[in-house]
Amino acid sequence: MRTNPGPWADQGDYSEWHDSNILLTNPPLASDDPSVLVLNEAARRAAPRRLSIVIPTRNEELNVGPLLEQLASAFDPADTELLVVDDSDDETPEALAESAAGSTLAVRLLRRPPGARKGGLSSAVMAGAQRARGEWVLVMDADLQHPPETAAGLAKVAMGHDVDIVIGTRYAGGGSSVGLAGAGKGEAAPRAGWRRSAIR
Repeated sequence: MRTNPGPWADQGDYSEWHDSNILLTNPPLASDDPSVLVLNEAARRAAPRRLSIVIPTRNEELNVGPLLEQLASAFDPADTELLVVDDSDDETPEALAESAAGSTLAVRLLRRPPGARKGGLSSAVMAGAQRARGEWVLVMDADLQHPPETAAGLAKVAMGHDVDIVIGTRYAGGGSSVGLAGAGKGEAAPRAGWRRSAIR
């Protein structure tokens, strides 16, 4: 989705995270929103990014490390930032902070407390899109069902053509819904077929 970052209606007040001794302290540099934590050195640099990847998470503690590794190999760190919008009740933010420390990709975190989670996944996506800095926003799941290399292909199509939105779906052309239900979905999903569709 092409975005035009600007003022957002709901900035929220998340001051309780700034004093957290578990997560990294939010430095004043490179965050125009005090509710967004900067998790690594790459995110501290104020360089503009062409692409923001918004990743809503809910109890993805075991997936965020492998996801960051795969994203770092699929996307150009000079043009990409990750913005994780976390609604977890587990240790996902701590696992993310640990993995982000060594990542070449800029990683920021918006952690939403239970009272700010109204609307679930859709409101998490909107909160991330509102705080994204990139010209383009790519939304993907943290559960490893969206293969990062395929997401990179979608981003390349979007940024290389005069389109406003690009959609990846398992339900068109040679796509497959294998791996969407039941145990083992994380194993089967990266092999599921995807088809790119550009909308003008």
